[in-house]
Amino acid sequence: MRLTLERIHLYLLDKGFIEPASLADGDYMATQMQTRNIIFRVTRQAAKSLFVKQLNSFDPNNTYVLQKDATCLWLIKNHPAFEQLSGYVPDYFGFDPEKQVLVTEYLPDSSNLEDYARLNQGSLPLHVREELATILASYHFPLTAQVLGSRSVQFFPRQMPWVMNLADTDVGTQQGLFSQTATPNPVLSAVLGSADFRSVLVSIKSEWMATSLIHGDLKWMNLLVQRAEDREKVKVIDWEIADIGDPLWDVAGVLQGFVTNIILYHPNIATDSFSLVPGVGLGHLQEAWPLMDHFWRLYRAQTAPDAKPAEEAAALAKALRFTGVRLIQSAIEQNMMMPTVQPNSTKLLQASYAMLSNGPAILQQFTAAPVAELA
Repeated sequence: MRLTLERIHLYLLDKGFIEPASLADGDYMATQMQTRNIIFRVTRQAAKSLFVKQLNSFDPNNTYVLQKDATCLWLIKNHPAFEQLSGYVPDYFGFDPEKQVLVTEYLPDSSNLEDYARLNQGSLPLHVREELATILASYHFPLTAQVLGSRSVQFFPRQMPWVMNLADTDVGTQQGLFSQTATPNPVLSAVLGSADFRSVLVSIKSEWMATSLIHGDLKWMNLLVQRAEDREKVKVIDWEIADIGDPLWDVAGVLQGFVTNIILYHPNIATDSFSLVPGVGLGHLQEAWPLMDHFWRLYRAQTAPDAKPAEEAAALAKALRFTGVRLIQSAIEQNMMMPTVQPNSTKLLQASYAMLSNGPAILQQFTAAPVAELA
């Protein structure tokens, strides 16, 4: 049964997610939006608001992804190892496997980090960067045998991100997966046609270390800034791709946000031609390095405070390479419905190539600027 706006209150009452008093008192307002899923937002004043997600298509892959989202949220809220993280995700209310419905907390007074940054002149205040580092550190720890033995943890498949396997799989199959037009995805063709990109994708797989719980899709769109009790609090949503994986992949998702926040909204970055030239595209990223460096230092102070200088440099270099690969992934995903390389995909690919081709130079530009200058 598919839920409708007219009947969603009956479903929520039947499952015990809302009380009859909410309806009787008028403390209930539901709205519906259609994405790849059926989404309802139920706003209340006297109790927590609800975010209701039902699958639009009950195919095995969609069913598995929603179940993983529910399993991960249950794990975070119930396993003592993730107690610190539990305060940084919306509350989990329940999962209905029969109707494929997930009910979590809705945060009405919030905006995703991408929109929030644009409202703050393209930057993130110090307290937001600090909270981001604390959130990632709260679950980026090596999992013990006891945690790994949990049935919820055993649900995770331990897969690498799909972008890392591009160079090793059939081109025809890839185009079928990443193009929704009659023509091949031109960004995918550009990536696989570049010996430099292919070399990076082949070599970086050897760096992957599956040691921790990871979000897997930690982009700024999946980070909400909520206004609560006269302060701003960050919450992480959409754990559909969560897995046991390399924590620096999540770190790269945050670092990518600093890069894309500049290149996608910078009026002076040309997009009329696409070329892969080492160094081109780095100039506009100078504004991002201090913020990225500061976030990195905050994160590492909590996750590896005793790291030797060589270890620290190697970890940062790996995080930056992962960031370059995430830019490739985003460029491919943004171009799936277009027969030509789009301007934003051009920016993302050029920035990726610039970062992957100039790793040592970029490391030297992370100057550890004083916190006061970055507030």
